[in-house]
Amino acid sequence: MAVAGLLTEPPWLSQETGHSATGLLRGYAELFLLRPGDAYRAQALEHRLLVDLGPPIGEIWVHSPEDLILYKLRYFRISRQPKHVRDIASIMLTLGKELELDYITSWSERLDLTETWQEVQEEVHRMSDTR
Repeated sequence: MAVAGLLTEPPWLSQETGHSATGLLRGYAELFLLRPGDAYRAQALEHRLLVDLGPPIGEIWVHSPEDLILYKLRYFRISRQPKHVRDIASIMLTLGKELELDYITSWSERLDLTETWQEVQEEVHRMSDTR
């Protein structure tokens, strides 16, 4: 890996840190940049969840299942790849009533994903009927 010829090896691959996740994560911070006026991404960042993966990784922030579904709806609308529907179905069937469906519906309307959301819900319903 090189950045203008200055860096040839990521620092976490050096002999001093080894290949452990602790060496990889120690001292690094993430920077999130949001476009001005991007209300959804700002909300998704607020809606994120803190998950503890235990040692050596510890706590990390992840998308909420609802926001993951919304992102998957966007990807499905663009690509029509069935893997996105399968991913959404697995989230919906696993979490069931724990999902904030009102949140997904509200944001799908604001993001012009209503038709896609309805289509995916129908497909998930068909999938659950065949289980």
